[in-house]
Amino acid sequence: MIIVAAALSCLSLLRYMHMEAGEDLAMFDQMLWSVRQGQGLVTSISGNTFLQFPHHFFGEHVSPILYLLAWPAGLTRGPAALLIIQALAFAAAAFPLRRLVLRLTASPRLATAAAFVWLLQPALWRATLYDFHMEAFEAYFLFSFALAFIAGTWRAWLWAALYASCKEDAPLYLAATAFLLGWKFQRLRTGTAIAALSILYAAAAILWIGPAFSPTNAPLLASRLITPASCDGLWPWLQRILLHEHRWQFMLRHLFALGLLPLLGGWLLIPAAMTIGIMWISVADPQALILLHYPYTVAPPLALAAALGLQRAARLHARLPKPWLRNTATAALAMLLLISLATLWRTQARECLDISIGRAAPFAASYRQAAAAMAAIPPDRPVAALPTLSAHVARRANLSLILRGCDAATLVLPLDGIIHPLFQNTYTAWLDTLLATNSPYGVEAVGGNHVLILRRGAPTSHNAAARSLPRAINAIDLKHRTGAPALDPRALTGRAWHATRAHRPGHALYGPHLPLAPGRYQVAFRVRATRLKPEFSAIVDVAENNGNTVLAEARLERPTHGYEWITLGFTATGATDLEFRCATPGRGTLYLDQVRWQRLDMSKPTPFVVTP
Repeated sequence: MIIVAAALSCLSLLRYMHMEAGEDLAMFDQMLWSVRQGQGLVTSISGNTFLQFPHHFFGEHVSPILYLLAWPAGLTRGPAALLIIQALAFAAAAFPLRRLVLRLTASPRLATAAAFVWLLQPALWRATLYDFHMEAFEAYFLFSFALAFIAGTWRAWLWAALYASCKEDAPLYLAATAFLLGWKFQRLRTGTAIAALSILYAAAAILWIGPAFSPTNAPLLASRLITPASCDGLWPWLQRILLHEHRWQFMLRHLFALGLLPLLGGWLLIPAAMTIGIMWISVADPQALILLHYPYTVAPPLALAAALGLQRAARLHARLPKPWLRNTATAALAMLLLISLATLWRTQARECLDISIGRAAPFAASYRQAAAAMAAIPPDRPVAALPTLSAHVARRANLSLILRGCDAATLVLPLDGIIHPLFQNTYTAWLDTLLATNSPYGVEAVGGNHVLILRRGAPTSHNAAARSLPRAINAIDLKHRTGAPALDPRALTGRAWHATRAHRPGHALYGPHLPLAPGRYQVAFRVRATRLKPEFSAIVDVAENNGNTVLAEARLERPTHGYEWITLGFTATGATDLEFRCATPGRGTLYLDQVRWQRLDMSKPTPFVVTP
C-alpha cells in the first residue's frame, strides 16, 4: 500500500509539474479554495464545455464529501495535496478489502492475494493518474461498510454515510448492497433501514438538491443521459445501449481484471451491474466505456462481488475430494488472475506512463520558473488559461478555459507541450496575432521559455522579443505515415516516435502545417539513430506548398551518440502549410523526440523572466 501510494503520488505530481494536468484538477482546486474563502463549492470551469460559467458544483454532482477535503487540500500552494490524498485513498482501500476477504474465507493467503489484486488494477492506476475526483474514496468507504455491516457494528452507519456523500448515484448502489448483505448475513432489518434511507437521500439529491443549486432548475448534466425519448422509442434505446460492442468489450476488461470472480458473487453482482448500467446510458464515450476516472465507481462494487465470489470458490475448493484437485484449482485461479492482469497491463501500462512521465532533469529549473511566473499573477485578477495550465492558476474566483480564441484580461499560454483542444496551426497563428506590436496584449512574464503570460493593456515593448522565443512540439504529437510511439527515458518527455526495420519506409514525421510569418527561422530536430548507414540515410526537411517546396533539408547517415539536434536554417515565405518532416528508409532504428523552431530576424529576448 505504501509503495503504490508513493508511486502514484510521484507520477501524478510529475504530470502536474510537467504541465499536462487537465481542467478537472483545476476545477476541484478552485472550488475547494472557494470553500476556504467562505464562498462554498463554486467553480467557474468544468470538464464539460457547456458549463464554463460560475456555478455551484452541486448543480453537477451532489458531493458533500468535498467539504471535508477543503482544508487538507490547502496544505500545499497548489493542488499537490489533492493528488497525494487521492493516491492514498486508492491504496488504503486494500486494507479493509483484505480484512473483508479474511472474514469471509478465513484464509490469510486469499485475503492478502485479494489486496494485491486490488492494488494492481491497471484501470484504477489510470484513474488515479487522471487529475483528481472524489470517487476515489468510494472503494475505502464501501469495503469498510461491508466489513462493519457483516460484523454487526455501528460503524456500518458511519461508512454508509461517507460512501453516500461521495456522489448522488452512490446511495443507489449502497441501497442495493445493504439490502443484499442484510439478506445474506441475517441482518435484514438493518440492511433494509440503510437501503430505505439511502433511496430517500438519492431521491432528494437527484430531484431536489441538485436542481436547487442549478441555474436551470435541473441537474446540469441531465443532457448527457440517453433516454427513450432521445432515441425515438424504447426498442431503439435498448439497441443503442446493449448492442454496442465496445461497451461489452471494455466491461469484460474489468471482469477479467478480477479473475471473473464477480460472476460467482451471486446477487451481490447487482450493485455492480447498476453502476455499469448508469455508465452505459451516458452519451459521453469515456463514461460509457468506463475510462478515465469512471472505474472508481464501477470497481468497488465489482470487487465486493468478487469477495463474495471468492468465499463461494473457497467453499467449493474445500469440498474437492483429492489434494491434487484442490492444488490444481488453486493454480488455475492464480494463473487466470496473473494472465488477466499481465494482459491488461501490457495494453495499459503505456497509457499510465504516457500521461504521467516527467521530463528530464534539465526541465526542473525551467519548471520552477514557469510555476513562479504563474504564481505571481494576483489572485483577484481574471485569468484565462489552456486546460493543461489551468491547475497552476486555479485559486481565483474568475478563471476561464481557453477552448478557442479568448479575450480575458490575462492569458496564460504554453510555448510548448500539449495545447489541446486547439490545433497547432490555429494556436500558432493566434499567438502570433497576440504578440503583434499593435496587439491589445503585452507580455507580462515568460516562465522558463515554457509559459507566456499576456495582460491586456500592458506595454507591448516585449512582444517582438517574445515572438522570437523557441517554440516546440513533441514528435509524438505530429502526424505520421510510419513508425509507432515508444517510451524512452532519454527523450525530453519520456516519449518518442520511433521507426525500425519492422516499419515500412516513409514519413515518420510530418506537419503541423503552420502559418509562419515571412522571415528567417531556425528549426532543430531532436533525433537518436542506431544502425544507420550512408546508403540508408534518413532525411529531415522543412517544406511548404503541400510538401512540394523544400526550404531546407539534411541527411542523417550515421548512428548518433544518444540524442542529437539536427539544425536547419530556412526562410519562410508566408505560406500557411509549412511542415517539418522526417523520412525514414525502412532500415536502421530512428527515435524522434521533439521539433523546435525559432525566428531569427527579430530582436533577442530581454531578461524579463520571472524567477523563483
